[in-house]
Amino acid sequence: MWYIASPIGVVVSIHGSCSDRSHMPEARDLQRRTSTAVVCYSRTVRIDTEEDAVTATELSDYLDLQNSTELVTKTELRQGLRDQGLSISDRNLTYYTSVGIIPSAVRFGSRGGAYPRVVVEQLSWAIRARKRGLSIETIRELLPLWQWLVSGRTRGCIDLNEFELIARRATLSAEANYAIPTVVNEVITCLCGECLQQIEWILKDGSPFHHTPKEPLKLSFILGGLNEDSGMPELLAWTQLSFPGVGHPDPAAPTSITLGLPLGVDLPTQKARSKGSSRGRSCNRRTGRQVEALPLT
Repeated sequence: MWYIASPIGVVVSIHGSCSDRSHMPEARDLQRRTSTAVVCYSRTVRIDTEEDAVTATELSDYLDLQNSTELVTKTELRQGLRDQGLSISDRNLTYYTSVGIIPSAVRFGSRGGAYPRVVVEQLSWAIRARKRGLSIETIRELLPLWQWLVSGRTRGCIDLNEFELIARRATLSAEANYAIPTVVNEVITCLCGECLQQIEWILKDGSPFHHTPKEPLKLSFILGGLNEDSGMPELLAWTQLSFPGVGHPDPAAPTSITLGLPLGVDLPTQKARSKGSSRGRSCNRRTGRQVEALPLT
């Protein structure tokens, strides 16, 4: 919930720095070009034209983002979406590529296109954002922030000062600013409790922080703007995001509010879920996906 202070820019109320800044957009050489081929496992991506070279450069950025060289075919991409209850037509897949939401497929060998594994998560995030009513332009605004958060999640270190720097330099629209807490929530809370506790958060005063069930991480998002008459900064709205403890929330808890289901249709309680449901549960640290995690909608 956003608390509105006046008619409705985002300051994250949370200084510091991770030692590795290579993920920062300013630190990247956006003009670099690859050699004649990029080898991903046993797959060779051929580069025959300048367009292919640009695609290969984009591919290199995505491989850095996911910290692996794993590729998926279009079929595997679709299956990854289906596993999350989502789907996409060829037309929409082409559209998301044309507007820059996902990268172009790369060719390997004589076969069709392939995508970096992280594109499955990126596309599913974009589809869910569209279902929530966000415009394509807003999703494009938020994409660099989403990618930065995924990179930090993969590296196990998230610097809140850098996060705020990226968000404020981007001069985001009001719609994008309002959606930022949801982006953070979706990228981080898909982790299992153990992996969530392993992430080092660098707070704005430079101190490190690790989320624990006894001392959960709480982030405040403060939306500011310039007064039209005086030109002075003023508080417009604010909200707070609290990360959960280990495990799923309990729908039966007296403070839990369940949404999205018809009356009479309830989620299993924590007690019912614990009966054998923990067997086989795992968390993919590379993608941050917990097998039984409920998809955010």
